[in-house]
Amino acid sequence: MENENEEKPAEKKKGRGGRKPKPAQELASEEIKFRVTEKDYKKLDDWFRQSSYRHKSEMYHDIMFHQKLALRDSTNVLLATEMQHLVREIKAIGTNYNQVVKKINSLTDGRPVPPEVAKLVELTAQLGKAQNEFHTILLQLREKWLQG
Repeated sequence: MENENEEKPAEKKKGRGGRKPKPAQELASEEIKFRVTEKDYKKLDDWFRQSSYRHKSEMYHDIMFHQKLALRDSTNVLLATEMQHLVREIKAIGTNYNQVVKKINSLTDGRPVPPEVAKLVELTAQLGKAQNEFHTILLQLREKWLQG
């Protein structure tokens, strides 16, 4: 029979994951409440919807203590949307391109099949054009982000 006075080995505590807690001096412990007019509230709400903030309290904190407001740039949103469209287009062209290449490789008699070769040339030109557009947009984004 086991001795009841023996200590059991301590079980390992499983970490919860997530981000590390802030140091005590950085924790916000005080709450500020204030009232605004309906007009001012709508103005603040409009600013929030146009901003890149995830929470209104972050925006209010930046406005009050850092005198700044991070607004979303509609140009970046439009460029990112166009970039996503080009990525989809490049993927579709690449899929077609691979299908044509597989067809050519599957020919065992060694004779090129003119329709597939012509399609391959056409797809290569489309791919080059899409890549150039994509590169131009990336350069515009790079310039925009480096400026601001």
